Amino acid sequence: MRKVVLASLLAGILTTQANAATHWCTGGVEAFYVNHTGAAIFKPTWSPVYLQICNVEVEWKGITTSTCMAWVAKVDAAIGLTKQIRIRYASVNGCDQIAANGSAPAPYYLMLLP
Repeated sequence: MRKVVLASLLAGILTTQANAATHWCTGGVEAFYVNHTGAAIFKPTWSPVYLQICNVEVEWKGITTSTCMAWVAKVDAAIGLTKQIRIRYASVNGCDQIAANGSAPAPYYLMLLP
């Protein structure tokens, strides 16, 4: 019985790790805000939840405030120009499965598409 339980647990861990990969998430921006702590949070069309991308006040998960300000400008431009963005995430199970708000992983890059 212990062997069956252990095998099931290991299979679940390996499946989760096998599904986690680099994803390039592309779509529009439905909403965007910066809260009182400086967290830059947006609602992309590819996700059912709001995602934090950075913080304009302090370094967040390795993203500097200067990078954050550049990304905020790109998100604002995407909204104003009705353009799409592309964000690269490492080690996520899918663009629609990224953890909400500040639990989201830090993006590798954020691109404004033509």
